[in-house]
Amino acid sequence: MKSLERISLEAGYVHLIKIVLLLLTLGLSFSDSLNKRDEKLAQRYFQSGYQNLQIGNFKNALIDFSMAYSFDKKGPYGELAYLYLGKTYTLLSYRTGNKEGVFSSIAYLNMYTYHYKNPNYLLLKDDFVGESYLLLGFYERAFEVFMKLYKDSSNPVYLLKALYAEASQGKSYNYELLNHVKPENLKEEGYLYYLVKGFYEFNLGNYTSTLENLSLARSMKAQLGQDPDFLYRQAAAYALTERWKEALQSFEVLSRVDIYKTYSLFSDYYLTLIHLKTKNYIEAKERLYKLIEDYSLFNPVVSLLYYQLWAYDGFVEKYLPNYKDSLTKVIWINSSSDLSIPALLGIYYYSIKERKILSSDIFKMFPAQRVDEVTLSHIKADLKELYIKLFNEYSKLDPYSPKDGAFLLELLKASNGKCVNLLGAEKFARAGVYFGAQEAYYLINLLQEPLKSFFYGQVQLLQGKEEGLKLIEEVLKDLKDDDRREALFILGLYRRREDYLLEALKGSLTERLEGYAPLALLTLGEIYEDKKDYNRAKVYYKEYLQKAQEDTLYWIVAYKLAYISSITNDKENLNWVVNEAKKTDNIIGRIIRELWG
Repeated sequence: MKSLERISLEAGYVHLIKIVLLLLTLGLSFSDSLNKRDEKLAQRYFQSGYQNLQIGNFKNALIDFSMAYSFDKKGPYGELAYLYLGKTYTLLSYRTGNKEGVFSSIAYLNMYTYHYKNPNYLLLKDDFVGESYLLLGFYERAFEVFMKLYKDSSNPVYLLKALYAEASQGKSYNYELLNHVKPENLKEEGYLYYLVKGFYEFNLGNYTSTLENLSLARSMKAQLGQDPDFLYRQAAAYALTERWKEALQSFEVLSRVDIYKTYSLFSDYYLTLIHLKTKNYIEAKERLYKLIEDYSLFNPVVSLLYYQLWAYDGFVEKYLPNYKDSLTKVIWINSSSDLSIPALLGIYYYSIKERKILSSDIFKMFPAQRVDEVTLSHIKADLKELYIKLFNEYSKLDPYSPKDGAFLLELLKASNGKCVNLLGAEKFARAGVYFGAQEAYYLINLLQEPLKSFFYGQVQLLQGKEEGLKLIEEVLKDLKDDDRREALFILGLYRRREDYLLEALKGSLTERLEGYAPLALLTLGEIYEDKKDYNRAKVYYKEYLQKAQEDTLYWIVAYKLAYISSITNDKENLNWVVNEAKKTDNIIGRIIRELWG
């Protein structure tokens, strides 16, 4: 940056002759003998020039300041006029698209001490030079100039200008220094406080506060409504707070006043997103196609926009049928940058939606992380809606479903566990425990209580360690919904707790719990049989037979039910069992038929 500044300033000295010729034409001379001194007339011309400068009438301001100088070259108004001529030419050059003129003005201002050996307005000269740096976008240099001015003078206006230079770079290191400024004491310069605060709030992602402060600044200085730096942040903040109408209006004004097209690409980025969010897909398509044609997907702004399109299903389906496959390719353009995060979220989204790994290489190579906002130069990419869409799809995965559970375990393997950083550990841990996938057991340690002890307890039971029962008992009171019912099933079966099993069986069972039901019903039947409560035993044995698959155990239970029914003279249940036995060749079934058929 500094080398660029040096080259540009050297070019400015070359163009300095242009100013000299212009000022000579207007009547300005460095000779002491051209005009007699007239301080009052110089004062009148200076005041007229200052008024013209304030309203943006730069050409007349140049004439007035040159006249003021000519009538009081060595006096106070002539000395001031010299500096204001430089400032005016800076503004005239910048507003007319002539940046070379701004460099020339800096060179001209730096000659101030050559013409005035005992200068009275050095701070003012440096102030004008610093403002020129701001116009050129040399913010680091401007920051240095204004911080020095602030240290030399303790003038809070200089501090605000230094902070403006910092905030314009997207930085917020010195935000707290605003606490040293009381805007009510700054009079007409008070707008600077709110302008700087608005820029800082934008950098920090506080967009509502950004708009509040920028609005206050503009109420104090109407000319800000034509300033590209102000307008861009206002428009972007409107977009990021979903105030679409105001955003479109601000971007429209910005397109007219941004003569250097500083914000053209950034504006197109936001405008495309606005049209996507408002489902104006035709306009969004035209802007997107033009951006790709003008800049290509290798442009970071364009690729950042492209990476977010998966969030707009209707647009993608209609205009980008091959988008899903292309996303797995273009993500590599920014493989070493946070810019790839929206694309990675999209690839996770499509994989989860289809229950199919889109690219294991991408999942292994790219770090899955939670970042709510990605910053690229003057762009703030808000990713919150992308996460909402991704997690809405992720929430549909049932870790206890064979298909979804298998996919979760496959995703865990394909990403080398990186998916956990993005999606959390719980679903993966649930699938691992439920399906006995030991490679997922390590995730239990990432969970909070009571789930941590609940899952560790199950793993210990799977390993034949009854210590797991104690862990589950300790957290039973804290478990909710299906977790509690599963714990009741486990404890009821291991401890043969009638109350636990009865509570667990109440109401309908989810797919996750249905597998426990037959064994729970059988256990209850055995408990009541042991208690010689045959009527209740018959109820649960029969329910077991209605749910269980036919195997040896099934017919053993059928025999039990037939026997109990016979000794209690329960012909209804006995006939039911005999009829079931007539449908099988199982040896126990044949015995039932022989004894009671």
